[in-house]
Parts: sequence; C-alpha cells; structure tokens
Amino acid sequence: MGIKFVVKQTPVPPPPSLSVYASDGYLAPLGGQAVWATARNTPPSLVAVYTDAGYNSIATRVFSANYYVTRSFLYFDLSALPGGATVTSAIVTVRGYTSANSQVCIQQGTQTGTDKTGLVIGDWNAFTGTPFSIINWITGSDPRNNFTLDAAGIAYIESVAGSTAKFCLREYDSDYSDVAPLNNTDNVNSMYFSASIEANWAYITIGYTV
Repeated sequence: MGIKFVVKQTPVPPPPSLSVYASDGYLAPLGGQAVWATARNTPPSLVAVYTDAGYNSIATRVFSANYYVTRSFLYFDLSALPGGATVTSAIVTVRGYTSANSQVCIQQGTQTGTDKTGLVIGDWNAFTGTPFSIINWITGSDPRNNFTLDAAGIAYIESVAGSTAKFCLREYDSDYSDVAPLNNTDNVNSMYFSASIEANWAYITIGYTV
C-alpha cells in the first residue's frame, strides 16, 4: 500500500482594500439667471453649503424663466493608500436624498483645500476632464448611487495616493452637456452630506495591490 501525501495549500489572502468617508459640500446660486450661459458658467452670487442633506445639491432647473444650477464637491483623505500602489478598482458611493430626476456624472475636482472647509464660491468651475462615470441618480439606502470609476479615474486615484482625492458631481443632462433645460423642468438630484448621520455619508472603496 503506497503512502499518500496530502499537500496543504496556503490560502492566498485577498488583495487589500480601503474605504474612506467623504468630506463634502455643494455650491448653490443665491438667485436665478435669465441667461443659461450665465447660470451655468458665471453665476454672480453663490453660497457654499455643508448641510445635512441638500434638496437641489446636483441640479439644473428653470423656474419663471430663470435658470438655476448647483454642483457638489467631495474630498477623500487617501493618506492610508500607499504611494506607488496599483489601484485595481475604485467606486464612489453616494446616498441620494429626496429627489432623483436625471443623470449625474463624476469628474476630477480641482477645488481648494483638503476638506469641505476649504470649499469656496470661487470653486464653481473647479473640475477638469471628462466624466469618470455617469449614472442614473436614485434615492434610497439600498442600492445607492455607485460611480464605478473608469481607467482614467483609477489613474487619478493612483496619482493622489497618500494625498487627497477630489471630485465634482454635476447634473449631466443639462449642466455637463450644456443643454438648457426647458421651462419648468427640474433636473434635480439630491444627496446626503457628511454633516448627516454616519450611515448616510458618501464613501470611496478602493481595491489595490502593492
């Protein structure tokens, strides 16, 4: 009778992952504008908001022949992501609030500061490049809005490892696409911010190898 040898295989541990909550806020106009290009590109008066939840936080709308646009900005502290890491996946998860009426896109943000306290009204156009992801906005806690970042988004995350990742959320159908909404049309989307209870905070989940 031969001797049987049992070879024990050492389990391969899963690749590391990192989840980080956002610091966030949004910029909103203090009044509507009769000209779409002004409302979208150079609104004369803005306010930075860091409230629990923003009803018009990612929106374009026209009311009484005046246009309104709002944009949200997110910061993620990636100090725990090793420099030189190879990012294999990155998903930004956001819980919608009470309204979901159009598509929303996520772009690289260039806003000031490293958290929401640095967000200023001069950051209105603080974004660059094409969207890393475009989704149909939804409300509710499960499922939530998940932006699965494309290759350019993953490259951006790698470039800011050990630092701060910044994003801008914009209403896609009118704001990003530069198509003025029709009269009395509300492309309004809303989200919970980090001023709310922790269960509602936006977060990023990053898979990586070192």
